[in-house]
Amino acid sequence: MNTEKAAQNLGLNLEFLEAAIKRRTFSSEKHDGQEYLRLRHRTKHLEKGTVYFPEANETVRGFPKIRRVLCLKTGLEKHFTEFSAEEKMDGYNVRIAKIGTEIIALTRGGLVCPYSTFHANTKEVRDFLKENPTKVICAEFAGPLNPHVPHEYEGVDSIDFFAFDIREKNTNKPMPVKERIALLDKFGLKKARFYGIYTPKDYEKVKAILLELDKKGKEGLVLKDTNMSLQVKYTTANSTRGDLSYAFKYPFEFAVEFMFRRIIREGFAANEFKDTPEQLKERARKLGESILLPMAETIAQVSKGNKVFEENTVLDDESIGGLLASLEESGVKVDLEKADGKVKIKRHHPETNDRIKAYLAGDFCGE
Repeated sequence: MNTEKAAQNLGLNLEFLEAAIKRRTFSSEKHDGQEYLRLRHRTKHLEKGTVYFPEANETVRGFPKIRRVLCLKTGLEKHFTEFSAEEKMDGYNVRIAKIGTEIIALTRGGLVCPYSTFHANTKEVRDFLKENPTKVICAEFAGPLNPHVPHEYEGVDSIDFFAFDIREKNTNKPMPVKERIALLDKFGLKKARFYGIYTPKDYEKVKAILLELDKKGKEGLVLKDTNMSLQVKYTTANSTRGDLSYAFKYPFEFAVEFMFRRIIREGFAANEFKDTPEQLKERARKLGESILLPMAETIAQVSKGNKVFEENTVLDDESIGGLLASLEESGVKVDLEKADGKVKIKRHHPETNDRIKAYLAGDFCGE
């Protein structure tokens, strides 16, 4: 790899890039036998997940983090004059770009995902990127046959993707909301659900949308300045409980901070939505159940001599080989069951199994 060329394309000092590669801030990855650089941690002006492809001499910048507000009303008043409200979908984030002659899909962390790449190569995407080769389609993959975050989503029988942002490859400059929606519609690309454009005075309307999303088991909203100078997310109680339920099913594999951040959201939400004493008790009950029930079930399973697995079902199509290869490269151990054109993937959770077994056997757990 020509590191001088890479440094120039990435906008970095050559010595800085070489040192970053040496300490693995940039890691060398491969896709179809071709090497590329992946930024593992944010550095200088570059976001985590930024990728450089030497053969095409092209960079795809990482997707920036979206800030969160715990108080919706004051957050809107403090940060926005005019904003769009769009559904925050419960799936996994990819960036779809044309590199040379190939269309690829990148994970949030910057790995080329063969499974997503296969499913992203649609006529609509090819047409879009042929006419807009410097653009990156930021999209969410969702649906019940999602290998990473499987959830039912209306209108999706297996898996599909929904665009929520368009950015420039090298600069990461986002396209303004109205322009983005018009361009996606022009090429027939599916979009994350758009609820309209509002001002902070429309707080009650936005709040009503969130309450309806919560009833439907949805994740929440992303609120975007119409010029895309700022994005803010606000998630539902249902989403918070879902995260906690998943985390406590594998209680030794998530940091305490992960859990605390989600619990604290519910305290602020109770205040935001002015819970009555009865509503607060109900919120507390649901929160407690999301924490204790999955953990108790996991401990019970291990105590019976069973192993705890995470199960996902995907389509048994041309993409399955790439998906399994990417899981193997990530160090994930899986078992497979094939039937009726689908593949059930059972992911092992050895840390959870081993530690619960040890504590059931009487081992010490802290002081």
